[in-house]
Amino acid sequence: MGTQPASEPTGSNTARLGRVDAGVPRTVGTGFTSLQFSASVFERDTDPLVMLDHFVMTGDTFAPHMHQGIATLTLLFEDSRGRLINRDTVSGTVLLQAGDLYRLAAGNSTVHEQRPDAGARIHALQLFVKLPCALHRTPPHAAHLGRAEVPVTQGPGYRVRTVLGAHGDAGTGTAANEMLLLDGRVEPGAQFLHHLARDRKAWLYVMSGQLETRVADGVRTLDAGQMTTVGAGQAIDVAIHATTTTRFILIAVEPVQVPGRPAAVLRAALPLAMPGAPASAARLLSIEETT
Repeated sequence: MGTQPASEPTGSNTARLGRVDAGVPRTVGTGFTSLQFSASVFERDTDPLVMLDHFVMTGDTFAPHMHQGIATLTLLFEDSRGRLINRDTVSGTVLLQAGDLYRLAAGNSTVHEQRPDAGARIHALQLFVKLPCALHRTPPHAAHLGRAEVPVTQGPGYRVRTVLGAHGDAGTGTAANEMLLLDGRVEPGAQFLHHLARDRKAWLYVMSGQLETRVADGVRTLDAGQMTTVGAGQAIDVAIHATTTTRFILIAVEPVQVPGRPAAVLRAALPLAMPGAPASAARLLSIEETT
């Protein structure tokens, strides 16, 4: 699933770039296809990112299910058609449209479901992010950010939406763990630069096209459906240079692992799939401290 780069000096800025990994294709029923990146894909600790799904949904797939101890972020891309019907025990029913973000921090538990409206084609990204231990026993909360509320940064050959966090002067405030989420497009030959803050990890995913990313003297080339990581350390620039018209996602966040505590684990359980979908399709997602 990935190719390990040549050996690099431990502790150097070059070593902060991870290998290039490909998402795992996944199909559930007849209305859901995705590329999925879970912690098992990467050679590095992914704390606090648990899983990423880049998906297209056209039909009911997942029955109502419970989340605990994680935050779920659903970003509808601007080329989505129709509405995604989100229902949960925090907000009730929320209708999501192209360009919107919905953030649900499960805390001690919440039940939710998401399904496309009739005739909709939902093109979206969903992130599962570990919450700090202190938030595992707090009530759940949610936030809906509309497309018009997302600031857009434009420059020579690029357009970037700052969906969460802050990039330069653009920002929407912060999510749990002070997460940054950028949704960008770069034209051939153009470059976009993001200054990664101290102690933050980053994940760079290519939705379409091809790009070259440079961090200090480290370089990686990514094609559509591939991702690389940037390890935490000193503040540093992440340069993105497109060789073709490219759509990318950049995620950055501080780890939430409590020093000296065991790593959190993702548990999948409970057969809650919609009729006709495999039982493994729907699950209780929770973060639990191992013993």
